[in-house]
Amino acid sequence: MSPAPLGIDGNGREPLRLEEQQARVLVERMSELTQSARTFGSAVAGLDVHVAWSLGAEGRAVFWSEGEHGVRSVSIRLDLTKAIGLLDSARVNREGPYVDAFLAGFLHELGHVLYGRPPQADEGTGDAEADGAVCDGPAGEADAICRRSDFPELLASVVETLEDARVERRLQQEFRGARRQLEGHAHRVASIAGSQGGSRLNRLVAVLFLQLWGMEDRVPENRLPADLLRTAREVRASLLGAAGTPEELEAWVRSILVPRLSPFLPPLLEDDGRSVPQKRRRGADAGAEDDEGEESSEEQERPAVEMRRLLQLPEMVSDRRHLQTKGVVSQKDEDLTEKLLIMYPHHDGGLVVLDEIGVARACDLTPDERALRVWDDVVRRYGPMAVEGFAVQASALRRAFQVNYERRLSGRYRSGKRVGMANARRFIVLQDLRLFQRLDVPNRLSYYFHLLVDVSPSMLRDDNVQKALSCSYGFAETLVRLHVPVDVTLYSSAVTQLFDHAHDCLEPFFGPPSGYLSSGTHEVEAIAFAREKAMAVSERRKLIVVITDGQPNGAALARAGAEDMAAYYRETLTPWLAAAGVELLCIAIGEPPRYHPHVVSVAGGWDTLGVLSQLLDEVIREGDADHRTFWS
Repeated sequence: MSPAPLGIDGNGREPLRLEEQQARVLVERMSELTQSARTFGSAVAGLDVHVAWSLGAEGRAVFWSEGEHGVRSVSIRLDLTKAIGLLDSARVNREGPYVDAFLAGFLHELGHVLYGRPPQADEGTGDAEADGAVCDGPAGEADAICRRSDFPELLASVVETLEDARVERRLQQEFRGARRQLEGHAHRVASIAGSQGGSRLNRLVAVLFLQLWGMEDRVPENRLPADLLRTAREVRASLLGAAGTPEELEAWVRSILVPRLSPFLPPLLEDDGRSVPQKRRRGADAGAEDDEGEESSEEQERPAVEMRRLLQLPEMVSDRRHLQTKGVVSQKDEDLTEKLLIMYPHHDGGLVVLDEIGVARACDLTPDERALRVWDDVVRRYGPMAVEGFAVQASALRRAFQVNYERRLSGRYRSGKRVGMANARRFIVLQDLRLFQRLDVPNRLSYYFHLLVDVSPSMLRDDNVQKALSCSYGFAETLVRLHVPVDVTLYSSAVTQLFDHAHDCLEPFFGPPSGYLSSGTHEVEAIAFAREKAMAVSERRKLIVVITDGQPNGAALARAGAEDMAAYYRETLTPWLAAAGVELLCIAIGEPPRYHPHVVSVAGGWDTLGVLSQLLDEVIREGDADHRTFWS
């Protein structure tokens, strides 16, 4: 799916413009939710849950896979435009913290993934009529319902609504905090069940929803029609007994509930297989006589559509169709790529462009022949040479970072108000003179590095990709030993995370051969992605190092409202990074790119080793200077 500005939902509406601070709060909230989803899925359901945010309904919403070790993984793509609409509508229609509705929608969708119908390869389209839904109930009262042209859609709506209640019930059982987030949905359903002017069918399904949820006492019995209350009581025990799995619940609807629906369905005439609405009925009782001489000019809303609109939370995914694969993941790279929200500055300096970029884990991608050749060269030819090349800095870096652990007591007297009884007692009993000394610590070395390696097809020339990856591994290995955070990311038309310090252990030469996405040079988007990673760490100095051999694509430049790449980098992008405490450096292989303000040009990919070594030399010099200052 091609990236689109925030607010574009496929209907050509104007983009929603947000100030940078508002955009940052939104992105940070989404990042927290996705991390919580991973933790929750792993702890409760034994799943590896990944969450991505898209700006439209294109693409598969939920993707299941099963790895060679039997660990199931699921990727959920949430529609950002629907999520924002849910948040905005809650802000307008509710009092108090409107973000609760946003969190409820997110938790609800996660519950469907964790506790919904297990995915099957032949699950169907998700459309009840297309999948051949039939009425399994007994003959007699159910026959009239089964012959209705709108029966498949109506049956699917009832099942889906009760499945929402079943999932929320399960969430409450497994996660105590879910009730507080989801009870707003149940309260809304309770108001519909007790509404005297509501559809009798919707009110019946709402009462069944509350029975599953555990809030049926919220609707006084004197507000329910006698036949509706009697039906709800008769089926309550069997409904709760069928709430274990989605299959049991659907079977209960077909065999137990359907034969009892006739009194609660609006009367529709059948004409050539199509439902024709009669006059709209009014009054507290759906069985009241029609108003004489009046007929609504609008068609009566279909029961299935009305039920979805009133009784269900707005969906935050485009659909709930699933696909599961057996054994080793073998899907196309695009199927394993999540859409991640990023932001970068607009050329006018006042706005932030919210965009999205495809992000994949290298370990999830199957290497093709070209990637296998690249990794073979890294492991056998260039990798060992790069590790040996950084060996000179390794010992010097260890001495430089020793300054982080140095302490000394100086002879400065503390003021009386800071002595405290514990220190005074220690001095009297033990004659501990540290009471009159002050602990001094040197300036701490605090660095974070993010290497962005261009893996576009042009980088294959002269083995530049192999050499750049080998140098990146030697650089990362040297820093990881000293617990310095460093990330290595490959970028082209999308981003491939090769090493993430927060989640990965650095294996020799980045582990087994892995695939990567290679097409185009989306450098601005990759820098924006690296900036988001840098903002998540607390280190004092943060450096993004771009290793490339060509000009980036201009898609981001056009969306940022700029025409000249050099002017955009110099006047907008680099100051934007600097304001966030992030430094940008480019290592250009071949002809130097004139658009980068801070660039080092090298003749070939192997010369990257020298530039990265110089960065380590700067760290060493800073550590040595702090050490001398501290002990002078």
